[in-house]
Amino acid sequence: MTPDLERLYSAAAHHARAANDKVRSPDRNLRMEAAIHAGASVELMAKAILVEVDPRLLFEERESHHVLIDMLVEAGVATAQQYARRGTRTLTATKAVQLAARLCEQVRPHAAAARQALEARNRAAHAAELDEADLADEVIGGSDFVLAGVDSFARAPA
Repeated sequence: MTPDLERLYSAAAHHARAANDKVRSPDRNLRMEAAIHAGASVELMAKAILVEVDPRLLFEERESHHVLIDMLVEAGVATAQQYARRGTRTLTATKAVQLAARLCEQVRPHAAAARQALEARNRAAHAAELDEADLADEVIGGSDFVLAGVDSFARAPA
């Protein structure tokens, strides 16, 4: 695995474990952390899947023309001056899940559950809200997406 891929993969696994460790806590703040960890695990695994295909898939959409030019230069179809990217902003978590599901058949069946885990994270992180009735399912759904991603790496040719 490349360093970026290894970093994303390891962080996704860490956050999935943390979410599962905290989801049934009697402490509401720890349950909010579970939601945040679940969403982070989904985002990081989706981005790991994209990095495995091509790290340029992580660039946010406003960089797409520059990415295309870079690809055309690599293919020998065009010449261009070097583009200096400002910052390292990446695509949104929702877009990363959408693209990962398109590229990786193992995670595809878990994409809807992954989006629910992202929504749970956003509610917890941005509004300190929890859907107590659905939290365990949201964490499990996020974990299923991450485990499917782990499975896809295990099956990938070395």
